[in-house]
Amino acid sequence: MRKILLLILLFTLAQTTVAQRTHVIYTHEYNLMEGDKESLYKIAPYLDVRDTILETLGYHVLYPEIRYITSRIIKENTSFLPNEFALDSTATAAKFKDFLQKNDTNIFFDERANTFVLTPLEQRTIRTQLRQLPTERMAALANEKQRLMKLNWVKFNQIDSLVAAKNPKALLSIASEYYRQRGRYDRYNFDGENFTDLLELLTGIGVGVENRRGTIIWSIDKEYDNAPILNLLIFYTQHYKDFKWDDKTQLFINKRLTVAATGIEQRLVEQMKTKDNDEALETFVKLTECDPDRVKGISAEMDKIKYELNFSIPQFPDRFAVQLAYLTKYCREQNIDYKGSAYLKKAIEKLNSKISFKERWALENELIHNLTLKDITAFEYWSLINKKTGP
Repeated sequence: MRKILLLILLFTLAQTTVAQRTHVIYTHEYNLMEGDKESLYKIAPYLDVRDTILETLGYHVLYPEIRYITSRIIKENTSFLPNEFALDSTATAAKFKDFLQKNDTNIFFDERANTFVLTPLEQRTIRTQLRQLPTERMAALANEKQRLMKLNWVKFNQIDSLVAAKNPKALLSIASEYYRQRGRYDRYNFDGENFTDLLELLTGIGVGVENRRGTIIWSIDKEYDNAPILNLLIFYTQHYKDFKWDDKTQLFINKRLTVAATGIEQRLVEQMKTKDNDEALETFVKLTECDPDRVKGISAEMDKIKYELNFSIPQFPDRFAVQLAYLTKYCREQNIDYKGSAYLKKAIEKLNSKISFKERWALENELIHNLTLKDITAFEYWSLINKKTGP
């Protein structure tokens, strides 16, 4: 029975491969990726075709309508602004053809991004934020420099030579290659971090750009869509020429840009990547005592990189840090002791150690009988801090 099922699966996958290789829309897709403008006109009629075709997504076998596949292919190979042409449920072959014909002389294939555009990247308006990277982050990047500069795409695009020549075009080339290698349907780029790491290593700044929802994000490689990568490319397209190599800092510096100073919160988050459990937990405690609004401002970043942080801190550090920061602020304002007595600290410390069930049972009962209302806040605070520590 298992052999029969295996044969059926192999046959299905084989049929899928044949379908994907033979249907004409995939030929148009390939040609679009190669910059063939005429293929935009050739694929347009399929925006109206409701016939289904067999496709795969990983191990999933799907039967989408051809119009949906066509819309996806056009989206992946064009970067038209929403007010130029919206590839949504209202898009039809006639509307798309009309758009192409009206703008034919201005639509071109931008080789820096491997995509068709109407408005050049240089003329686009995007919202960005810049900030200086913490020294801890720069030190970590310095340890990765040798590996990053030896990556195949770095050498193929001669980015290593541009850096050696102190040519800021290296920054544009990195951002350009990042977008050219963007993820597409059932094709993924799992190495996005290498691109952003190299840009940060060479400039010493973090660039926050908008995602598809209009939110400024900093961990671009952790996003699920390509909008932030395109915005990063637009940023460097518009500003790379103003970066100058600084021998003192060994960085490309752009004095025309306003770069915010490193916030204490960013530094603490970087410090929580340490392998030292005690140091990481102590750093988390410091974060809970920062301004809650500023902690809330970096919570989304913490959520994106939570698996890079030390395992000893709470499981959801982005949520716990914000709530605890509001708690400690309230306690300071109301003169409430959230650190507790020496006895309480010693008891919690013992609870976090490897003790027998009998000892733990006795200690818990002792705490229940001796804790007062004055101790409750401190006990809860330290219990949340130590949520993932202990035996």
